[in-house]
Amino acid sequence: MESGVKTSVYLYLVPVVTIAASVLILHEKISAVSVLGTVLMLMGLVLSDKGKAAGKNN
Repeated sequence: MESGVKTSVYLYLVPVVTIAASVLILHEKISAVSVLGTVLMLMGLVLSDKGKAAGKNN
């Protein structure tokens, strides 16, 4: 079950990698909406990881 959790984290990072690659390779402009979405997604990953860690301690 643990590997399924790690896989889902990597799947959530795909849009972030896509945005970074488009900026670096295609010289696309990054928008405020992209930055906001990336920040919110990363915050969600951190919060969900903390929740799983807290659940393991109990």
